[in-house]
Amino acid sequence: MSTTFAPDLVIDNELVRLGIVETIEQNVDGFNQASNGTIILTSRMIENDFADESFIKALSQAQLVQRRDYTADTSVTPEKLVEDAVNTVKLSRRYGPFQTTYDAWNRSNRSVETFSLAIGKQLGIAITADMLNTLLSAGRAALETVGTVVGDGSQVFDYSNIVDGLAQMGDKAGRVELLVMHSNTYFSVVDKGLSMNALDSVGGMTIREGGIYSMGLPVLVTDSPALDLLGDGSQYGVLGLTSEALKAIESDETIMKALDVLLGENIKRVLQGEGSYNIGVKGCKFDTQFPNPDDTQLSTAANWSYLFSDVKSGPGFLLKLKARS
Repeated sequence: MSTTFAPDLVIDNELVRLGIVETIEQNVDGFNQASNGTIILTSRMIENDFADESFIKALSQAQLVQRRDYTADTSVTPEKLVEDAVNTVKLSRRYGPFQTTYDAWNRSNRSVETFSLAIGKQLGIAITADMLNTLLSAGRAALETVGTVVGDGSQVFDYSNIVDGLAQMGDKAGRVELLVMHSNTYFSVVDKGLSMNALDSVGGMTIREGGIYSMGLPVLVTDSPALDLLGDGSQYGVLGLTSEALKAIESDETIMKALDVLLGENIKRVLQGEGSYNIGVKGCKFDTQFPNPDDTQLSTAANWSYLFSDVKSGPGFLLKLKARS
């Protein structure tokens, strides 16, 4: 295990935990609003590896409203309501361990409280970034099963691509409220007149103000590997998301523990933490064969099923574009 020989890691468990919570809450409040509610980061205690959310499958217009013959007394067959369930899957995370000597930081006369909060805030930012990257990876994979994928990755971004994506939603295109794209694609958009004004930034991702070439939609810009479709920088994905399309829920209490290590030349201090969060994609269910999935399982389209009846009720669309040279 690596040992830090610098500032004093006399960590206060509660201060570190509060530092994480404070940073996440500050980032999340602004982010949820700036994303137009399409990517939701929240907190709620959830038991077990999966949490089901039941819903009644939508009936067609013809099933809901039919012509009635007021001159007849014939029997009719009742329409059947069918219930199904989407889910969120829990991901377990470890923070650290981090190790240092008392001596190294005692010599710098640092404040224990200041250092504890600094560690917590760094972890808070990292945890939020992990949530967002994981959500985008899951969202991209799930959208492959929804049936709203546009393009084969052979075309560089053009204004018409966004129109084609919105067209997948038909008369409900107005439900799309955010575009998510890699910086490579974003600068192709900037060439065509998109504003570079930032609305908010969290976890290394920036939400920028929309313009005519984004159909007025705000744009979340991130170099997340989830948007690198082939993993070699040759193709990138753009997500068009609807309200509450992607959701991350801090579902277990974050635990931070510090421990003194003796019987060595120097007294050491070790800090380690753990926590969990659930993620879900609107209208989708993750394969329950894979509790606590790794990145590969989570980003595999075959592990996701779309259960809503209509794509217009789903998470949105996925564009596949060639990288900007």
